[in-house]
Amino acid sequence: MELFKYLKSEHFDALSNKGSIRIGTLKNYQSLEHGTMVSDSMEGSKRFTGIYDNVTADQIKGSSALSSLISIGEGGGIGTLKMNNVVIIEPNYFVFSLSNGYSKSDHDTWLEQESYDACYKLATPNHFFRKVTKQINKIQPVKFLGLFEVHYYDEKNGMDFFDPKNSYPAFMLKDYDGFSTQKEIRAVWEPIEKEEIEPIFIKDIKLRSYVNLHAKVQVGT
Repeated sequence: MELFKYLKSEHFDALSNKGSIRIGTLKNYQSLEHGTMVSDSMEGSKRFTGIYDNVTADQIKGSSALSSLISIGEGGGIGTLKMNNVVIIEPNYFVFSLSNGYSKSDHDTWLEQESYDACYKLATPNHFFRKVTKQINKIQPVKFLGLFEVHYYDEKNGMDFFDPKNSYPAFMLKDYDGFSTQKEIRAVWEPIEKEEIEPIFIKDIKLRSYVNLHAKVQVGT
């Protein structure tokens, strides 16, 4: 599987020359400092809204979101259940975002919105992230959870409690914000020690051998 990363030329140069990259966190990407295409105030959390009649215990157990909020005995039920703007906050993770394919149109949007004029191709992601994981563990103990496809939902109005997407962890969910065509893939690491985490920079000169410049764009091209 080939993956692609849109970014600024200066950051590609840091990777291709020094093997240096930044690994972010879900919580950090809530900040607006990252720009409209990167930041999301709901990163690491899920919003739910809905009104349900005659909800059974089995239905509650079948919804990972509802079962985390409500517990009733076997054979029990709820006549009317109303949930409005319920937000479930999940643990923080280290994340690194890429795209499952290259699009000139998407790249033009990245350039316009975030000044991302470069894009590199990652031909062997598994080997690359094995190296990255080794370097992260030199700074903070983590477990690499793998590569995950991002799914989208209406974050403003909230997800239905019985939507199949509610079984996904929050790091796999984002808002339909106009950028949902990006085919985002996320590499995710779980911190072993349950403490607050911050973005980190790692450096391994061997990382540069896994990336190749795929495209550069300029305004008006």
